[in-house]
Amino acid sequence: MSAPRHFVLVHGLGHGAWCWYKVTALLEASGHTVTALDLASSGIHKTDANSITSVADYLAPLTDFLAHSVADHQVILVGHSMGGSCISYVMELFSEKIDKAIFLCAFMPVSGDLFLNPEALKTGIALDVFQFVCNPNVKGDSIVPTSIHVNLKGVSNFFYNKCCKE
Repeated sequence: MSAPRHFVLVHGLGHGAWCWYKVTALLEASGHTVTALDLASSGIHKTDANSITSVADYLAPLTDFLAHSVADHQVILVGHSMGGSCISYVMELFSEKIDKAIFLCAFMPVSGDLFLNPEALKTGIALDVFQFVCNPNVKGDSIVPTSIHVNLKGVSNFFYNKCCKE
């Protein structure tokens, strides 16, 4: 068996650290260290969504963790869905602290992409998600949402229709 690693799990849109509970248990049972964080205003994080005005605000729990809690080792970042954009952002800020990044069914932006591209929201799966599951909140003349309200009835049918009720 290889040496234990430290995995940092980053949830996607409308989720929180809670969505990683089975993965966390499996990795920890294999001897690894696991950190699953709630991004700002997600899961049990108390930040008011209306106070988040930038990607930096949204990712503060992740950037603070990497800045202050990871000093003597490198981590493996795992981002799911929109978590891919999140790990891309911190990979640039903390490249020396990251061993690998795993994009699990995730957005994988290329250089120059916006964190959340408003044009992408008009087509494909993104259009379906934003029509049936989420209501984006846009402030001022911005075209990029600063927060998103999740329709709890729609999310279970859209994201979890193949899952057991657990």
